[in-house]
Amino acid sequence: MNNNKDIDAQRKLNIAICAIGGIIFLVYAAVLITFVRELHPAGVIGIIFTVIAFILAFATPAFAVKRPNAEALFFGLPLIAFASRYFIVQVVVGAILLAAQRVLGAGIAFCIELIILAVFLIAMIVGYFTQSASLGQREERRQQQVTWTFRVTDVDGTMRLAQSKGAPQEVVSQLQHLVETVRYSDAFSHQNPMIMQMERQISDETAQLRQCVAAGDWMTTAALCRDLELRYTDRANQLLAIK
Repeated sequence: MNNNKDIDAQRKLNIAICAIGGIIFLVYAAVLITFVRELHPAGVIGIIFTVIAFILAFATPAFAVKRPNAEALFFGLPLIAFASRYFIVQVVVGAILLAAQRVLGAGIAFCIELIILAVFLIAMIVGYFTQSASLGQREERRQQQVTWTFRVTDVDGTMRLAQSKGAPQEVVSQLQHLVETVRYSDAFSHQNPMIMQMERQISDETAQLRQCVAAGDWMTTAALCRDLELRYTDRANQLLAIK
């Protein structure tokens, strides 16, 4: 629901940005008609690329609304901010070409404009794929956080089950310490075979722990608590070494 509201708000903002862009373009066209008395090839090229800059700068928000939560950066700037900077640069360069159109050849003007446009397009492509990678990593970390929260809840539930079954105080204390160990361990995993193997073993032993508590096997429960504590310590050391 909130996501839909964010998208609607972004769409309204995009409409406002496009409307502002249209007004600025009309002002730009009025200035050209009023003050530019003659056009040479370099000036025409400057005007054409400035029109392209208008389209790209004010169409970028509509492109970005599809990924409202992404933080695609290029040179530390999101796509929309970079597009606005390209627009400003192009307006300045276009004005310079108009002012110097009598002395600048069409080839030089075209090369200058093409280089500027190429830099912007490369930035857009890099930024787009940065967005995709950023969203993928964010979703992966969110899933890991959810999994780890479930694991904490699972061990906490096992501890409470042991209390309800009248487990010895020593066993309850071990389970309480295990809950704290899980809660404050690193929630984010790593695609390392050793780490993944450790986490499978932790999952298997956590399931065994729950079964032992349900069966009232307090000796095995205590042994599994000690074993899990060691596994979490080993996992933490391995993650620290990898990261």
